[in-house]
Amino acid sequence: MTKLGFLRGALLGLMAGLLVAPRSGKATRDNIKRHYEEISDRISDELSRIKDITQETYTQVVGAVVHGFVEAKKITADEAAEIKNELKKGFEEIQKSHKRELEAGTPKITNKKKARLG
Repeated sequence: MTKLGFLRGALLGLMAGLLVAPRSGKATRDNIKRHYEEISDRISDELSRIKDITQETYTQVVGAVVHGFVEAKKITADEAAEIKNELKKGFEEIQKSHKRELEAGTPKITNKKKARLG
């Protein structure tokens, strides 16, 4: 599995929890569903550059990525708050996934990443 595989899987799992949560309404869940994979990918990319993920760095990365989606008007501020709250709950799982990735070795650069870098 690539370096981002563990981390991306953990993030997708956490965000999937938002999609089945009854409290936020169908429209909110539908909008989050449209963007959750992209948000997870961006968070994973950012976290993969960090050797030791602390609660503070994780919160900063999540906040910056989610804020970018708000600024681009892809999600509302309320949806952003819901995403950030849900992802905060999963910090320990993300940290464990990140450690597994580091132990697994060097990440492969995907075509998607090459396009962004190139």
